[in-house]
Amino acid sequence: GYRKRLKPLNFLFHEGDPGDTFYIILSGSVEVFVEKINKHLTTLKAGKFFGELALMLGIPRTASVRAIEDTILFAIHKKGFEKILHENPELAEVIVQELAKHQEELSERQNELRTLGLVDAEEDDKNPVVWVRNRLKNLFDL
Repeated sequence: GYRKRLKPLNFLFHEGDPGDTFYIILSGSVEVFVEKINKHLTTLKAGKFFGELALMLGIPRTASVRAIEDTILFAIHKKGFEKILHENPELAEVIVQELAKHQEELSERQNELRTLGLVDAEEDDKNPVVWVRNRLKNLFDL
């Protein structure tokens, strides 16, 4: 991975951008929001992570992210993320548990992928948390 600096109000990415990187906030804070409807979702501070949903599900970004203040992120691309998960399998479960806090969004993404025919029947599960756990195992060969 590598460090990435953002100045206040600078965008890291916009909804619809490729979801190929996972981020950990080292210092500062970011706002996560949906531009299309101008809806604030959350503010994340140092120690929090984001970008895992799009990366793990292989889908475009579902929200936009911009810095609120000077912010330093640690960015990990898909290959690096996969390597970390193989070396630290317990991290996958930590991520799944964090995602469980956002079940409504998980259900929406699961339905989108079903509509596109991108959910394998053997990994499809009514419980979105179980589904993400299975998808993570399948995409990253865990």
